[in-house]
Amino acid sequence: MTASAVPRRWLWRKPLMPPAWDALGEHRAVFHAADAAIAAGARRAAALADAGLNRRLPPPRDRLRGIHHPLAAKFAPVGTSIDLSRSQMERRAALAMADEAAGLPPLVPAAQLVRTAARHLVDNPAFRTRQIATDRDPMGRHIVFPGPEHIEPQLGRLDRFLAESVGAPSSFRAIVAAAMIVNCHALSDGNGRASRILFNLIAGPGAARDYYLPLYEIGVFSRGGYIIRLRQAELHADWGPLAEFTLAAASFWHRQMAIPADLPIPR
Repeated sequence: MTASAVPRRWLWRKPLMPPAWDALGEHRAVFHAADAAIAAGARRAAALADAGLNRRLPPPRDRLRGIHHPLAAKFAPVGTSIDLSRSQMERRAALAMADEAAGLPPLVPAAQLVRTAARHLVDNPAFRTRQIATDRDPMGRHIVFPGPEHIEPQLGRLDRFLAESVGAPSSFRAIVAAAMIVNCHALSDGNGRASRILFNLIAGPGAARDYYLPLYEIGVFSRGGYIIRLRQAELHADWGPLAEFTLAAASFWHRQMAIPADLPIPR
C-alpha cells in the first residue's frame, strides 16, 4: 500500500458556519412545513400527560422517507421498541431552564444556555479545556472536534445567527443551533443532550411545556438517519437532508401521539 493510499487516522472537524436563510432556496418550504407539523404536534401534545412522552416507539421495521437514510443499513438494526426516558429527562431539564432563565434564545447568550443545560445534565458543566475526539470508527479513524479555543467564538456566531434569523421558521433556527452545539462540543459530556434541549427551546411552542420532539429516540429509530444528515450539513453545508429529517420527525411524532399509550406494540 502506498503512503497516499493509507487511510488517515485523524479527521479534523472544522467549526460550523451557520447558513443564511435566504440562501436555502427550495429547502425553505420544507422548514415552513416543519413549523406547521410542530405546531400541530404541540396542539396534540397539550392534551397528553407528560407532553406525550409516556409511550414507546415501535421498532423501525420499514424505512420511512425523510427519517431513515440510504446508509442506514450500515447501522445495527433496532429490534425492540424504544422507550422515551432520555427525552423525558431532557424535557425536565428544559422546563427547569425555562423557569430559571430571564428569557429564551436569542435573549440568553448561547454560552449561558449550554452551561445551564449542562448543570442540569452532568456533574461538570464547565467548558472543556482540551482536545477531544470520537472513538475509532470501523475504519480505525477518529473524528477530532474543533479545539477549545473555538468554543466561545462558535457560540458567539450562534448568538449572532439567532439574532439575525428572527422571522425565519423556528425549526430552521433550532436545527442550526443544535448542529452548531454538536459541532463545537463545548462540554466534556452532555453535548448531544444540550443540543436537543436547545432545539426544543427554540422550536417547540410553549418552550417544552406542552411539546417536546424526542430527537434522541427518533434518531435511534432512524438507524443513523439523523447523524448522517447532521454530518451532511456539517461537512458539506448541505442543509436539505436535515430540513427533510426535521419535517419527517415532527410529522412522525404527531402521528405517533395519536396512538394510545397503552396499546400493545406489535412485534
